[in-house]
Amino acid sequence: MEERIEIVRKILSNFIEDFYEKKIENNANLMNYGLDSLGFIKTIIEIEDKFDIIIPDEYITLFSLNTVEKIISVINEIIENKNKGILKYE
Repeated sequence: MEERIEIVRKILSNFIEDFYEKKIENNANLMNYGLDSLGFIKTIIEIEDKFDIIIPDEYITLFSLNTVEKIISVINEIIENKNKGILKYE
């Protein structure tokens, strides 16, 4: 799981200026650190590509995925369901 967190943080660093210098906590609201709607959508696309998943539309809001913790929770849920053969998101 730590690897997933680091991957997500690396992706976010492409869209939040000085991401690592700001020492953003995993439970911090990413919008407060400069993640805008375009960066958010690009982040979702990169996450889907990197983890080979599809994030359901109902999760793709600035409020439901506004922290690293929430993003990781959704990724873990989707991957767990995918591994069990439950492909309700595809």
